[in-house]
Parts: sequence; C-alpha cells; structure tokens
Amino acid sequence: MSRSVRSLRIAEVGLAIVGIVAVSFACYQALQQVPVQDWRPPSESNNLRSNWQSPQEWDPEVAYEGSYREGAGDTVIYGEFNGEPLMWYAKWWTEGEEPGEFAERGGTSAWTLINSFEANRGGTFQWTGWNNDLENSMSPLEAVVPTWRDGAEGAYSLIHDDIGALGYKACIEPAIEVLKEFPTIKTAWGVFVEPADETDWEAMRWLTRHGHEMVNHSYDHTNAAEQWMWFMPGDTLPSQDPWLPEELEGLVVAPLWPDAADDGEPIWPNPETYTVENEVVSITFTEDQSYWTGYDPQSGLSAEDVDIQPQPGAEKVYITVPDETILYPSTRGGGEDTIMSVYVKYDYRDESGRGENRGYIAPTGANWMETSWLEDNFPERINSTVENDQGRPGWVCMLQLTRPWGDNLSDPQVYSNVVTSKEIVDSMVYDYILEHDGGFGPYFAPNKSVEYYVYPFDSYSETSHGWLEEAGYVGARGGAKSGEAMYGDFFHPYAIDYDAFYINNGDTSDVINNDGNNPHQLLTLDGMVDNILENNGYMIRELHSVNKVDDWNEINNPAVGGWWGGLPQELYRDHLAWLTDLVEENRLAVETPTEVVKYRMVANAISSVDLSRDAEAYRLAVTFEDIDDKYKDEISVIVKLEEGVENLAVEYYDGEQSLAGATWPANPRIAPRKLNTAGTAWSVSVNPYLGDAKLLPGQEHPDPDGPKTSIIADSDRAGSVSSTKFRGVEQGALAFNLPEGDFTANIYSASGRIVETRDVRSLGGEHRIYLTSMSLSQGVYFVQLIDQRENSVALTSRFLRN
Repeated sequence: MSRSVRSLRIAEVGLAIVGIVAVSFACYQALQQVPVQDWRPPSESNNLRSNWQSPQEWDPEVAYEGSYREGAGDTVIYGEFNGEPLMWYAKWWTEGEEPGEFAERGGTSAWTLINSFEANRGGTFQWTGWNNDLENSMSPLEAVVPTWRDGAEGAYSLIHDDIGALGYKACIEPAIEVLKEFPTIKTAWGVFVEPADETDWEAMRWLTRHGHEMVNHSYDHTNAAEQWMWFMPGDTLPSQDPWLPEELEGLVVAPLWPDAADDGEPIWPNPETYTVENEVVSITFTEDQSYWTGYDPQSGLSAEDVDIQPQPGAEKVYITVPDETILYPSTRGGGEDTIMSVYVKYDYRDESGRGENRGYIAPTGANWMETSWLEDNFPERINSTVENDQGRPGWVCMLQLTRPWGDNLSDPQVYSNVVTSKEIVDSMVYDYILEHDGGFGPYFAPNKSVEYYVYPFDSYSETSHGWLEEAGYVGARGGAKSGEAMYGDFFHPYAIDYDAFYINNGDTSDVINNDGNNPHQLLTLDGMVDNILENNGYMIRELHSVNKVDDWNEINNPAVGGWWGGLPQELYRDHLAWLTDLVEENRLAVETPTEVVKYRMVANAISSVDLSRDAEAYRLAVTFEDIDDKYKDEISVIVKLEEGVENLAVEYYDGEQSLAGATWPANPRIAPRKLNTAGTAWSVSVNPYLGDAKLLPGQEHPDPDGPKTSIIADSDRAGSVSSTKFRGVEQGALAFNLPEGDFTANIYSASGRIVETRDVRSLGGEHRIYLTSMSLSQGVYFVQLIDQRENSVALTSRFLRN
C-alpha cells in the first residue's frame, strides 16, 4: 500500500529548518520559534563549490565548506566509536568548530555524521531484503541476513516523549486505545521520571507487557547542553512559557537593520565602523565584523563582540540560573547566578506573573537568514546581492536559559539524569514485570532493561553520548533532525536521526501533506515513512501525547486536554492503520529503537551464513565478529528450504544457555515467518551468539517463556465484573479481557492446591499473565480471578499446560 502524500525534501522547502537549533524544544513548551542557521560565507567565486574535499583529518585552523541543500560538503575524519573512525561532512562554511560537539549558543553544528558501516570502508550501502530482491534470486540451501527484520524495505520507530509528565486520561489513554486496535505496531515511550506517579507506572507496565518499550528521557527534563531559545525579528516571546523569564514574555524582538539607503546599495569595502539602531538599542560594529556584501553583521557575533548602548527608556534585565521551582526568573541585579543580560523597553510591565508584557526586546547576536524567510517577513530587505547569496546575516534574539549538566558521568546532574533515572525505571517497570510475570513473552530479550536514551530538548554531543556508553546504554536519539532517512547500515547507535511532529498554529498543511512552513517538523507524518521506503533506511518519529480534541488549533494546549506536540487520536489511528498494512506486506519493520539498534549492530558483525541439511532438519550456522554483550540479540536470516512446509520451528543445538547476564531459552522468542506461498522461503530469528540453530520442518515453533499451552475448556462464570473474560492461553500466557481495576489471580492444581498467586492491575482491555517454565508442570489447572475492590470472584476457568 502506498500513499499519495509526498515526502518533504530539503531542496523543496528551501528553508532554514535544516539549521534548526540543537535545542529543538522537543518537549511540552509551546514555542513559536523560527529556525535560523549559521553563516556560510561564499567562496571566492561567490558561489558554493561543487567539488568537495575528500576525507582528511579535521584541522581546527582550516575553513571548510558545504551545502545543506545538496546534502554534501568537505569531509573530515574526527573521533571514533568502537574503533570505527567517524567521518563528517560540512553543511555550510565553518572554521574551528569541533565535529560532534555542542555548537555555540545553542546553534546547529555545521557537521553531519556519515553514519554508514560500508561508507566508512570506502563502499556504498546496499539494501538486502525480500520484496523484489531475494524473492527473485534465492536458491535452495541459501541463507542471507537482510538489512531489516524479515527482509523489510525499511525500519521505523515511534517514540512518545514525556510519559510521567503527561496526564494519563488526556494524553496516554487515547494512545493506548489506538494501540489496542493495532497490536503489531510497537512503540517506545520516553520516561520523564521525576513527576511520574503510580498511575503512570502502571500505564508503563501495561505498555511494556504488550511489547512497547520504556526508554529514559531523564530524571528532571533539564538540558544536557546550554539551553537557548532563538527568536527572529518581529517575533513575540510567548506568554506563560515555563522556560522563559516572565519579565520577557510578551515582548517583541525589535528588528535591527541597516539604513534603507545603505542597504539598497551595498559597497565594498564597508566603513571602518557602522551603527544600526532600533527602539531599544544602538549597536556599533567594525569593518572586521561586517558581512562582505554590505552593512550586515557577520553571523556568530554576540552582544559581547560589539558596542551596545541603550536608547532612552530602555533597561537591562538579567537572566539567572533556574531555582528549585524549575522556573527561570530574571532579576534586576547581576551576580554569580547571572547567565546573561538583555536590554528591554516596556510599554507595559505586567506585574501579575502572567507574562502579558508589552514592549520590545533587543537582539543579542547575529545569524544567517534564508531568502525564503526574508520573503515572508522582510521582503524589502532582499536585493540582488541577497538573492545571489540566498540569504543574509541579521540580528536575532538569542536567550540562554540554563547551564549544561556537567562534564562527566560522575557530575551529580549527569548521574541523576543518566543513571539514577534508569535505575528507577528498571525497578518500576522491567524488574517489576520479571518478578510478577516471569518474562517478557515474545517481545524482549530475557535481560531487558532500560537501554535507550532520549535527550531532553534533543540536545546532545559526542561527549554526552560517551556518558551513555559508560552507563551501559545501547543507543540514543542523538543524530540529526533530518529531512532524509539515514543509512540502513548505521554503526553509531547514539547518532540516530529523527524528526518531530508538531501542528503549528492549527495548520495541518505541513503535517499531513507537503505544503506550508513548519519550524518543528521537516517530514510529514506519512512522508517520513515514504522516505524510509524509498531509501531503504531508518528513522525515528518523535511524538508526545495522543489527544482527543475537537479543535486541532488546541492540540498543543494542556488547558484543554492537549500537550506540546500533541497528536490527534484520529490522525494517530489512521497512521497506525497504514503502518499495519505495510508491516503485513513485509515492506516496513516497525520496531522499538533498541530492537533496531541491536539488529544492526549484530548484522554489521556477521561475515557469512550457511544452511545445510541435517537429516530431516536443517542446520543454520552464522560466522560473526564478537561485539559487546549488550547488543547480542536475535536477527533475521532468510532461508530457502529444499521442500515447502506449512510450519517451521527453530531451536539451538546447545539448548538453553547463559548470555549477557541472563538465561536464554532453547528456542528463539520470535517465531519464523513464512515469506512465500510455497513454504520454501522463511525468515527465521536467531541469536548468532547462542550457536548454530536447528530448523525443524513441519513443527510448530514453541511459545516463549515455557512449553506450549492450550485451553481445553472455558467455564467462565459471571461474577461481579460482567466484562471479564478468560480468552485462553496465548503465546505462553493466560490471556484475559478485564475492566479497569485491581485483581488477584490464583492458579490451582487439579487437586485444589494454590500453586501460584499474581497481583494484577488492569487499565482495561487485554491483560496477560506469563507462565514461567519453573512454576507449573504439565497438567490441568484452574485460574480464579478475584476483584480486590469487591472481594468477590470475577472469573473461574480451566486450562491445560502441555
């Protein structure tokens, strides 16, 4: 199935959203920020070069050039990950900017990582999959590791940020309602730990029991880097924004341009000094600080670089570090807590705390402005020189609001947000499920824990990635906010690309089709998937809440049941329905981010696979390089059998084994998938690090977490909960339909002895109790469900364990 919706292209939008600041504000505050990007001075020919430097070691004293429009530029080698050198290309002119580290003042780094295993070896990524590829070329006794699970054409992950701060009824329950309708779609949820309550934790456990992953989104949702907000000339700083000093809210960024007479006829050389002024300040800068075409400032200039004088009636406001209330007030004095100062001029000062000030705020620095933005906002500032350069530098308001966490993992704030938060989520979710359910069924490895990180505000660097590596994570959403799917053979698991979702001022033209101008979102909701399939790549969609709102203009407003970046429930349902079709067609693998990272890290390590006969069975042998234990998990191997079969089971020759701190069962947890009607082609799931696997034609693959079970009778008795139903034994678990509430499940032997008791908290709908291989032997058992609220029997049923 395909959609008529076309993907957004960087070249099509021609917009500076590629240069959206590293603080992408992917949290719950409603920002009306227009993105900007760093200056790219022209080469000697006044045009960007078409031939780029081949990979060389990065030199801080060398100037590099590139084109974000072309997605190419001078290439350098700097840093390494797991022994692999890191290659970066420049998106625009840069000098002295360290690849992979935080850009100054919250800006976007000029460097983009080339995250491709083959490209790092001088080759080119080539997709290997089933549709229109292996289905036309495989011979009997051939085995191939596909790029993506089951040979899909691309991979896709959805991550909902901020669970723990999201209200359950307004923001989580609507998502769960849709996820119940599409059980093959698995998502991830970024846990904001500090505000989470028991309702949140129970929602997380329900989601995890159904195959959705909980990932770490920090303890206190502060910023790993300096947090900045950037506002363009004419922008109004939003009121009641939790991250802005209330003294600044409601003020307008006063435009600061050269005199119109000078601006229309730029000359060379520029004057030795030049002064521009507006309602709030006058700024004088020198010829050395000027852009080469006229009386504009060089991008990168800040208030510290130039002479600023306040106009009559203007005053200086100081921004201080945040206090324990997580607010960022400004003060009328300086001091050691001051981060920066800025000039303002009030027409009206709102003392109520609502942030409804009126007046102006001065720019605090200079940055590049794209021609497309100028056309929409200041068309009179476009002349032939600006058209030739496709933009010009100009004065903007950059506000620093926080300081970064620290320099290393032992720093208290780094440790709290990386380690302590992980330990809490493990205890409340993964360890809890292991203790109460005995395992994760077919969804996760037996050693499952918090393994993936989602940075608050999407602010990160190679330094912060190093904290995660030291703390034992496997990956992070820490690549580029991109308009193009990343390579299908990525090797740096912390530099994973993504795009956000945001309905801007109620306008869906840039959310569900390719029109409009959205500063938070590059690719349409479906357009990202189209792009993934076109490039056989991978990408993450950053989501937040799912909400039921009648007016999409209110989707980002928590006061009426919305949230920053909220997604209307009906749009979520439509998207997941389409994804389900793509999964069934084996075109798309929709998996949690940890599963995707582990798959690629194992696949990158495989050098060969071999399929041979072993009497009536087949032997699958995989040759591999050793990797860190934390990545060792199941991947797909597509095999071509000599005869077609309707069923296929897989087991390891070495049986049950210990690996990476856990006991792995004798059978892979993911069942084989038949790929053709003849039954000769199958995708089998194996963990190569557990040794050779035996393929058993004609046998049914066992369910995970114990022997296969089946129901022999369903003698439900209506109790105090009329909507309670025992559905039987599914995938090694007792499956129920339950209303919302707390229950106790007692499992009795045929002789009437209680052999196991489980506490059950249901959010309503499907609920499973997984059976461990140690808890029950073969035989007939009874399960009785007690409604804890009414202390009465809700259900009694009989089942058989084989």
